[in-house]
Amino acid sequence: MPTVHEICDAVGGKVHGDGAIEITGVQSLDDAAANDIAPFDDPNYVDAARGSKAGCVIVTAALAENIGGTHIVHEFPVFAMNTVIEMLGMAPTRPAAGRHPTAEIDPAANVPESCSIGPNVVIGAGARLGERCVVRANATIEPGVIAGDDCTIDYAAVLHEGTVLGHRVTIGTGAVISRQGFGFTRSPNGPVHIHHVGRVEIGDDSAIGACCNIDRARFGATRVGKMSGLDFGVHLGHNSSVGDRSYVAAQTGLAGHAFIGNDCEVGGQAGFANHSGVGDGSRVGAQTGLIKDYGPGCTLWSTPAVDMKLAFKMNATLRRIAKGKAR
Repeated sequence: MPTVHEICDAVGGKVHGDGAIEITGVQSLDDAAANDIAPFDDPNYVDAARGSKAGCVIVTAALAENIGGTHIVHEFPVFAMNTVIEMLGMAPTRPAAGRHPTAEIDPAANVPESCSIGPNVVIGAGARLGERCVVRANATIEPGVIAGDDCTIDYAAVLHEGTVLGHRVTIGTGAVISRQGFGFTRSPNGPVHIHHVGRVEIGDDSAIGACCNIDRARFGATRVGKMSGLDFGVHLGHNSSVGDRSYVAAQTGLAGHAFIGNDCEVGGQAGFANHSGVGDGSRVGAQTGLIKDYGPGCTLWSTPAVDMKLAFKMNATLRRIAKGKAR
């Protein structure tokens, strides 16, 4: 098992204390023992860090003075812990290349030998996978789907026609990508479903959580940018978009043509009406309801969405009224 010194060399930090301690596990500050290492980057946990039994703590320079004992100073402690987990052999491993005998791969599909194809996978004609892709059991990849190198398609995920994945994209268990969008129109015989003939584009290094649904665009594309993440159960309607480096928490829904810019954070169960959205660098609180374009750099909460500080004032006023105090 690696020592603190060896871990420090691997993550590119600076050791303070006993670098010879052998590390055998990773834990939180509260649960760590003498041979565990724990991350510390939040000033709200100073007391937990001081009282921790961890053999070593990875900590930012700004917080290092708040603790004693052995520690490694690193600008990004949580990121550095990824390397530690890998050194300890605790990170998920990619399965070996190969094709399970129950997989059904159309002869007209392009599936490199470096890919790992699990049991009962179905891959349609004209689908193209990049090198070293992993497709786990019971996943379905329809004709014409395109995936870049090192993508992972998890258990029972469905990639419909029109799906285009960049490199190193992860599609979670049970996710449904590029299904027909939700839209109806009138006809002489009553309502009919509108055909959606666009595509879904997901950029490099993005992760789509389990049970997410991303609708195929009517025309053009429904998009998720590079290095972005959707939590479990997120729904993106047709022609909606999420920018680069943006993160959307569970059960959030975007209606058709709704949008989230670059470098945004969206809390769980937020709802975006048609054509509504936020620009770059915005934050949206949980259960917020958006009804228009709010522009870049905003911080929103409540329904209909307002500036978060105003939302707090509104709630405080309502509490005073409820207690019989009008002012």
